[in-house]
Amino acid sequence: MHKKLIKYFNKKYKEKDLDNKSKFKLTFYGLFWEYVIAPLIIIILSFKLKNYFPSFDIPLQLRIIFSIFLFFPALYLTFLYIIHLNKMGKGTIIPAVRPPKKLVKDGVYKICRNPMWLGYILLFLGFGVLLSSFFILVIAIPIILFFIFLYVRLIEERVLEKQFGKDYATYKKETPFLLPFKLKNFLKNK
Repeated sequence: MHKKLIKYFNKKYKEKDLDNKSKFKLTFYGLFWEYVIAPLIIIILSFKLKNYFPSFDIPLQLRIIFSIFLFFPALYLTFLYIIHLNKMGKGTIIPAVRPPKKLVKDGVYKICRNPMWLGYILLFLGFGVLLSSFFILVIAIPIILFFIFLYVRLIEERVLEKQFGKDYATYKKETPFLLPFKLKNFLKNK
């Protein structure tokens, strides 16, 4: 299914430069899936399975405050990565379908290579805290992280390596994958 979707978008958009309307459509499709459909599926599953998992006994007011501190950075990262990828990279948020024409290493892409996925994880952490959902925090997020890792490593990074060569290899060495710090350096300093 995924390969068919990539073939469809490549066939439809590859031969020509994307106009603003096409970029908007691709961005909208990506964001709609990532920030509406997938979260709804996870939230519905969370409610359906809540009797099978423990919940956290944290007052609602405190959960709202914590979730706000997770939602705002998630939305801010989303806004920034779209702007940077569109303006600096001249591409869309779906590198496997329509990779950027220029490698973006500045702005939010300076702190991690995948700010979109970082924002996505923060969004799900916010939902998990807000809904007091053990399922979202302990089961769904690790599964999502696993699939993000597979998708980015096996598809996105290969596309970017093919397109940008040594520039991307250097960027990859210098910039953390998801967390805005290098984990091994962080652990060494502790």
